[in-house]
Amino acid sequence: MPLYDFKCIRCANEWEEFRKLIDKSKAWCFECGGDGISLISVHTRPHVYNYYCDELEAHITGPKQRKQIMKQREMRDPWT
Repeated sequence: MPLYDFKCIRCANEWEEFRKLIDKSKAWCFECGGDGISLISVHTRPHVYNYYCDELEAHITGPKQRKQIMKQREMRDPWT
């Protein structure tokens, strides 16, 4: 089963779910019960794990670390 990323349109909570390809049911936020929208999966994004980012001048080991560095440097994340 593929892993899908979702983001709540009400509270902006993000989560991942394993879903069957034929499963077209809505995703619901576990935090507030709002509708979830599907995001591009981290597995389809280029250079997500273990890479050097010239823009950030840092070695990135995962999406959480990338977001943290961007927040510290007050940069906007182009993936959100």
